[in-house]
This record gives sequence, structure tokens and C-alpha cells, in this order.
Amino acid sequence: MRIGIWLGLACIGCVASATAGAQVTKQGDAYQFRLKFKKGAKYSYLLSSSSPATGTTPAQKMEVPFSYLALGTKGDETQVKISVGPSAFNGKPNAPKPTIINATMDDRGKLVKSSQEGLGNLTGVILPEKAIKIGEEFPIKSDTSVQGGALEIRGSYKFVGFKTMSGRKVVQFDVRQNSIGIVSTSGSGKTFIDAADGQLVLATINQNVTIQENGKSVTMKNSVTIIRK
Repeated sequence: MRIGIWLGLACIGCVASATAGAQVTKQGDAYQFRLKFKKGAKYSYLLSSSSPATGTTPAQKMEVPFSYLALGTKGDETQVKISVGPSAFNGKPNAPKPTIINATMDDRGKLVKSSQEGLGNLTGVILPEKAIKIGEEFPIKSDTSVQGGALEIRGSYKFVGFKTMSGRKVVQFDVRQNSIGIVSTSGSGKTFIDAADGQLVLATINQNVTIQENGKSVTMKNSVTIIRK
């Protein structure tokens, strides 16, 4: 069963804190985060989702390249073209060509509209409305679908602060999340965005996924990594 893998894809929005350029503005001892797009800019990533063998379920690994192309901004809303895939499952291609999604996003990362239903917050976490201080948290919420079933993802991001990663100044968020619906999950991870342009540098999350299989509850581990190409 591939549901653990698809959960990894559904949770992109909870892992990737802002894949379109976020402005980091200091306001006193707090920081405000907003998305700032550059027309024509393209941001490319690779998502890897894996689950070890559990019971009768063999080990699973899926890799999905995805990218965002900024088409233009009007006010605080930007039109983006999202390309997802083609994915590979256990090293074998799943589809011959990528899926193209046209969407509109506001400057906090909220999808205003999308050509694909059930997308949730695929393009990034909804950034806090107000400036936050280091050590403070803000909630995350994503309503999406997995294999035709509803999934509600809830959790929080904690603003840890700034650090240097491979010579680059980044902003770190610690992530906690869980979900209810077709499956139940709980997990935690970290997200790093470039302090200079707000682009996602690296995001990871490890979660426990509980599903119903042949009338029994089966819990598997799932790990998701998103890295900027």
C-alpha cells in the first residue's frame, strides 16, 4: 500500500515553509514573513518520501521533482504554474509527464484558487499574519485529500532563529504536526529558508502513519525530505 508515500506528498505544505521568496522584515524584536515573487522566476525542488517495510507492506520510496513558476503579481496575489513529477516509485517511473497546476497564491502562502481540487497548502505553509519573535510559534492548517479520502493536517511552526548552513544564512523553523481523516499521523521536523531571498533550502519531517489494513490498525514510519535543486 502506497498511502504512506502519498501522505508525504500531501504534507508538502506543512514541510515546505515558503517555496516562493519570503521577505523577512525585522519589526522591533520580532520578524514579519511575507512572500515576494519575481515574475518569471522558477524554483525547483526534489521531494523524497520513504517508508520501511512493515508487516506485509514492503519498503517504499518515492521521489517527486516539483517546481513553481511565477507568472505575475497583482496586489498581494500571484499567479503561479506548478509542475509536479513525473514521480518514481521504488526507482520505477510512475507517469510519462509532469502534472501542471495553475494556481493563485497570496503573500502569506494561502492558495486563493487552484485548477486542482484537494491541493491543500501544497505550495507552502500559510505564514503568520503578524510579526513573531524568536521562540514563538504559529499554527499550520491544511485540508487536503489522499487517495480520495479527506485529510486534515494540523500543527505548529516554532521560529527557532538564524543559523549558517553551507555558508548561507538561513531561518530555522521546528515543525510539529498531526492529521486526522482517512489516516492518522503524528510527526516533527525542521524547515530552513534562505534569509536573503526566503527560498526553501531544506525541509525534513519524520512521522508515524496509522492505517487500517484488513480490519487491523497498522502503524508505519514515513520520512519526507525536500531539498532545493
